[in-house]
Amino acid sequence: LLKKYLSTAASGQVASGSQAISTPGVACALSLLECLCEKHLSFVERFNPSLVMAANRYAREHASAGNSNQARVQAQKLRAKKVKCTDSGEFGTTSFNVRKCLCVAAKVALKQPEQKKVFLQSLVLIITDRTSDGVILYEVLQVIDGWVQAQAQSLRTMKAAQLQAQSVPGGVSPKETILLLQRLAQLERTGATSTVAHEWEVKYLQMVLLLCEEENGEMSAFGKEVFSKVEQLFLLGLRARDATIREKFFALYHKSIGQNLYLRLRYIVALQDWEAMSDRFWLKQGIDLLLAILVEKDPISAAPNSALIPSVPYVYANDETDNSVDDLTSNHDGQCRNDESSEKEQVPGAKQDESSLPDGMSPGKNEVVNDVSLFLNRLSELTVKDLISPLREMAHIDGQVAYHLWVLVFPIVWATLSKEQQISLAKPIIALLSKEYHHRQAHKRPNVVQALLEGISLSQPQPKIPSELIRFLGRTYNAWHVAIPLLESHVMLFPQEVRCFDGLAELYHHLDEKDMLVGLWKKKCTSDGTKIGLGYMQHGRWEQAQSVFFKSLTQSDSTQSSTIPKAEVCLWEEQWIECAKQLNQWELLAEFGHSVDHGTLLLDCLWKIPQSWNILKDKVLPKVGFEDTPQYLIVKAYTLLNDGLMQDAEVKANQGMQVALHKWWQLPDLSSCSRTPLLHLFQQLVELHESCRVLTDIAPGNQQQSYAELKDILETWRLRTPNDWDDLVWWNNLMHWRNHVYGHVITAFDGFQEVSPQLHQLGYRDKAWSVNKLASVARKQMHGEVCVSVLNKMYGFSTMEVQEAFVKIREQCNAYLEMPGELISGLNLINTSNLEYFQVQHKAELFRLKGMFYEKLGDNESANQSLGVAVGLCKQSPEGWLSWAKYCDNMFKSSENLEYLEQCTTCYLQAVRHGSSNKGAAIGRVLQLLSFSNQDGSVGKAFDRYSELPLWVWLFLVPQLLQ
Repeated sequence: LLKKYLSTAASGQVASGSQAISTPGVACALSLLECLCEKHLSFVERFNPSLVMAANRYAREHASAGNSNQARVQAQKLRAKKVKCTDSGEFGTTSFNVRKCLCVAAKVALKQPEQKKVFLQSLVLIITDRTSDGVILYEVLQVIDGWVQAQAQSLRTMKAAQLQAQSVPGGVSPKETILLLQRLAQLERTGATSTVAHEWEVKYLQMVLLLCEEENGEMSAFGKEVFSKVEQLFLLGLRARDATIREKFFALYHKSIGQNLYLRLRYIVALQDWEAMSDRFWLKQGIDLLLAILVEKDPISAAPNSALIPSVPYVYANDETDNSVDDLTSNHDGQCRNDESSEKEQVPGAKQDESSLPDGMSPGKNEVVNDVSLFLNRLSELTVKDLISPLREMAHIDGQVAYHLWVLVFPIVWATLSKEQQISLAKPIIALLSKEYHHRQAHKRPNVVQALLEGISLSQPQPKIPSELIRFLGRTYNAWHVAIPLLESHVMLFPQEVRCFDGLAELYHHLDEKDMLVGLWKKKCTSDGTKIGLGYMQHGRWEQAQSVFFKSLTQSDSTQSSTIPKAEVCLWEEQWIECAKQLNQWELLAEFGHSVDHGTLLLDCLWKIPQSWNILKDKVLPKVGFEDTPQYLIVKAYTLLNDGLMQDAEVKANQGMQVALHKWWQLPDLSSCSRTPLLHLFQQLVELHESCRVLTDIAPGNQQQSYAELKDILETWRLRTPNDWDDLVWWNNLMHWRNHVYGHVITAFDGFQEVSPQLHQLGYRDKAWSVNKLASVARKQMHGEVCVSVLNKMYGFSTMEVQEAFVKIREQCNAYLEMPGELISGLNLINTSNLEYFQVQHKAELFRLKGMFYEKLGDNESANQSLGVAVGLCKQSPEGWLSWAKYCDNMFKSSENLEYLEQCTTCYLQAVRHGSSNKGAAIGRVLQLLSFSNQDGSVGKAFDRYSELPLWVWLFLVPQLLQ
């Protein structure tokens, strides 16, 4: 009967294999054989072929079934549940039968070489299968552990040569044992044993320790092989959760490595491969190896430069009053005294008899001295071990402690090495820093690269690290605070090395440290044009800077001079592009990008040009899509939204958010300027999500009545704008995309003019507001040409609301006032505007601007007339009164006519009265004009006439008025 069921399990068809091996009959047969193994092993050996074939068949079928996605998902769900290793599953299930089959077959499969080979292949298949259950894997571990336990003694008694040549009769060979241990060690990294992690780790590490046990103070040859090929390769013992097991493994490392600092440091940076621990701060183990060779029995002593305090007897001998001490000792904790009474009896001078006390010392003072003596005696008994042992354990618990310990200890160890030893370790240190496996902990704080770099930076003499490597490590592993000072020192020590300069400049660029970058280039550049152009850029004078860089590039192309470094010519080109971006010259940049095939530049400017979207989608995006930067993902999402693919655009926006967050995490903690561009990227990504909702709401199949969410989003966009002093590039990125969305809104509500006029005007109104806002910011940043260009080109419609039309004319006029040679253009703009549609205050503002144009053109009579009309139309306009006051003030300065003096004072006071934003300057000027008043007191009369000023306007002038 047993043979029948086992044959069924071993030779069933593949299609019905799971059913055959899961039958209750097979479970009964396997359970019975397991019981017979204890006393009737010879009987069980009869079924050896069937048991081995059943195990092999399960392993093969399970491996083939595990390739499906459904099996992988099911395996992940099982690994998320914590189970007991002793739980064999429900009787008769596949898991139950497989565990029983492995348990029984393991006791008889090694008797015959053929069966042994098949069974070992089955175990390897189960171990390497990614969908294997953790409980079954633990059973495999127990099988191998049983073999190791049974044969450990015989393996230790055999000679090394025999171990390499043959296996122990009835067991596995050393080579097979090491192979199985390596396979098992790989499971920890894949997470296959997560359901039984603790039990698995303890069982496996105890098995390795058993094989590495020492005999007569020395590890056996096979133990050394296991230690080098298993433990040193996978480092499971050094990262064990159990402190006791970890200490045992550390003892093996401690004895196998040399006992001086050079050998220890060489082992850490050169000999040991730390890839198995690359996902954690493995310098904990490195600092442990360095501290382990300290002489632990030596007493602790203070450093020579430690701060010392006078002894207690000396203080009391020079203290004339002892009342405070007696009061202090009277309140001393009585329980503490009782606990330490036995120790006090052994301290000289601790007697309480007043007759034996030194002269001038009260009992209270004597008690304090005794307490201090006890404390100092305890401290004097402390050794290095009492300090280092807890410190080493704390380093294993807290990565920050290990980080600071390494940074503190490494320079000390490095200083003790000879020059030849330092030279021999320089290349291994560079090789260690260049390891690719460090990427696994690039997102962690602290990480190994940070500690290694900071330790190197504090060492003397400092090992020379390539500048390219320092630049890469600083940017990738958030080691900016170490990499930048290192490169700065290299620039000072090796001024002729271009690589150091380029690396430092790149780090400054990534941190958006513009002033530092300009200072670096001014120190390095060879052309005066570079200094002049960079100086213009620092002060925001982009037109002049662009002209200087363009002139330098033209001269460089015409002369073909080799005296200017190539890096400096590239700087001219980069800064010319930056100036063009700030000046809103997107068509010019697109033409330049096409001429030089600059994909990144085309990606940045083509989506801002409406007629270039097809070129962007068909030609540019496929070329620059090799790297998923936030800018690329945003533009890709823009094109998807433009094509109506909302879900795909949402996916790209989410990817862009993840990449931007990763870049945010890579930046230093205390750096505001480097995070500002990312904040603007986040705003773009947020508005990208909101744009998806807007376009979804206005889609033809989603017609609504109120469009409340749409209105809320558009209103939020008005409130959520950058600062007026932020770069125009950031303003352009936001406003150009908003205008694109407004265009879709205008198209969607084009037929709502009669049904809902408010919805019909919704897109027009918001688009006009955004264009006027961008123009206003450009004008405030002293870019009048950009302001006029935005107002003339970005709106694109002939009709506009009256309020926004007035804002447009006002911004154009203010820009023309600041642009040389454009005064006539501004005056013609006002004269050709139809003022009938504007409100009274708007008419007054336009007449005020008209008067300012006349004043700058030298037509004083027309200027006075226009300013008078402005004030007459709106007497509550503070700007009108202030402009008229400045006109009269200028006329008084040029003609010294006292009539203008009185008019000037009157206008200043009216401006202050109506709440001018420049009231402080106006009041100060009025007080100054008092000194020019004539004998009739015209200025004083104006004060009396307009004395209804709010009292608070005088507060800041009280100190001057009281003098």
